[in-house]
This record gives sequence, structure tokens and C-alpha cells, in this order.
Amino acid sequence: MTKLLIHEQAGVREFEVVDEELRIGRELDNMLRLNDPSVSRHHAVLRRTPEGYVIQDKNSSNGLYVNDEKVEEKALKDGDKITLGQLQLTFQNPASGGA
Repeated sequence: MTKLLIHEQAGVREFEVVDEELRIGRELDNMLRLNDPSVSRHHAVLRRTPEGYVIQDKNSSNGLYVNDEKVEEKALKDGDKITLGQLQLTFQNPASGGA
């Protein structure tokens, strides 16, 4: 089971990834809505590919970071830390292998 752990001030929230494509951002039309002013309205998209999951920046204001490295697009592995604005997420997918 693939999940994103969202580290918020109130605690950690789990979001199960079930779709081929997951839009992430502050706007209501995103599948994963992050109500944080440092997150762009349409910040990133997570896609399932035959090789695994890939995250892509959608021209966000504050950028997309994976394991503290700024990226435009990056293949994800189990345990990767994703930063959107000031919010941190952890990618969990045991099938993708660890860091």
C-alpha cells in the first residue's frame, strides 16, 4: 500500500495513494489538499508509472524538494522526504525499496 505521511502542526496525517495520478496543492480541486500558505494552489503531481512513482513540480512558488534536493521531477523510493513549501511529507511504498 502506497501512502504519503503529511507532517502538520496538529500531527501526522496519512493519505493513501490509490489513483494513477494525484494532484497536490492548496486549491479545492486537488485530490490531496494541503491548507498551508507556503503550498502553491497547484504545487505538484504524483504519478504511478510502470517503473514506480514519480513526483513533478507544477511551477510552484516555493519549489519541490526530495530529500533536501530541489527537483523538477524525481522518481520516489520508500522513505523519501518530500518538501512542499514549509510542509514535509514522507513517501511510503515498501514495494519501491528503501533509501
